[in-house]
Amino acid sequence: MHPASERLFVSADGKMTLEFKADKNGAVTGVVERRTRFRRTIPRKL
Repeated sequence: MHPASERLFVSADGKMTLEFKADKNGAVTGVVERRTRFRRTIPRKL
């Protein structure tokens, strides 16, 4: 994984991304995983 921005990471082959979701305070609330024809939101467990 390579950083594309502060909260976005892209795989070396460019086929998958991970985006970290944050609230107003900057605390991570979950992650969105995206691939070809696939999207999954993984909420943060407290």
